Amino acid sequence: MNNKINLDYYKIFYEVAKEGNITKAANNLFISQPAVTQTIKKLEDNLKTTLFIRNSKGMNLTKIGEKIFSLTEKGLKTFESIENLAKDEKELTSGEITISCGTNIAKKILLPSVVEFNSIYPNISIKIEDNVQAVSFQKLEKGEIDILISQKNDINKNLKFSHLCYEKYVFVTKYSDELLNKVILMAEGTYSRQIFDNFIKDNTLQFKNSIIANGYNMAIELCKSGFGIMIAPYYLVEDLIKDKILKIVYKDKKVGDIQDFGFYTNENCLTKITNEFSKILIKNNK
Repeated sequence: MNNKINLDYYKIFYEVAKEGNITKAANNLFISQPAVTQTIKKLEDNLKTTLFIRNSKGMNLTKIGEKIFSLTEKGLKTFESIENLAKDEKELTSGEITISCGTNIAKKILLPSVVEFNSIYPNISIKIEDNVQAVSFQKLEKGEIDILISQKNDINKNLKFSHLCYEKYVFVTKYSDELLNKVILMAEGTYSRQIFDNFIKDNTLQFKNSIIANGYNMAIELCKSGFGIMIAPYYLVEDLIKDKILKIVYKDKKVGDIQDFGFYTNENCLTKITNEFSKILIKNNK
């Protein structure tokens, strides 16, 4: 006996128990009375128990029938909720998407797509997280988030990477005489700090003083005030360079590798919502 038949049997059982009458149940279900009677008998045979006490007034549940009715009612409501959820997700009339993206890259890559997606699908909830990259990868593998926007990382072979753009890192400063004076650093372990340390090592450069900033926002403000030189992704300082507030230095030297930015998805738990958002994300970052 397949699951669909089982579910139909319980739907008929539920209707008979609710109405206490086979004729009313048959009318509600738009099936014949003999079909209802036969289904109840098959269900009782299958469960090897008596569900109803038949009398002239109708159908009364036995004690075990009452317990099964209670469970059936909860089960049918659960199935109905599942069907409604699947329908809403298919039609994109409700649901949610969770995206992990660093604050700094979000303005360039993510925010325009969030605005557009929300205008097209206003009933879809959007949650944006800013986690440590390693945590985001773990959450994506577990299906706890839907999209991870990040630099390409060949370590995560189980996740699909879709390219969006390339970004480079540059050294910027306000005054050229700062080159041999002060440097603004990111914390150890960050990607920018790794690039800086490698750059200094490869070019045998030294700086007299340094300050460690807690994030790019603070570092850029220090750089704008003339504190010293700093390294940053080009997209973060592009407008400041165009407005001649900061200028690029060490143009003749390689400052790290050009970074491939894109987004990761878990192909084992893709939803239509994720697919639709991905299309917008790719279109807006061509």
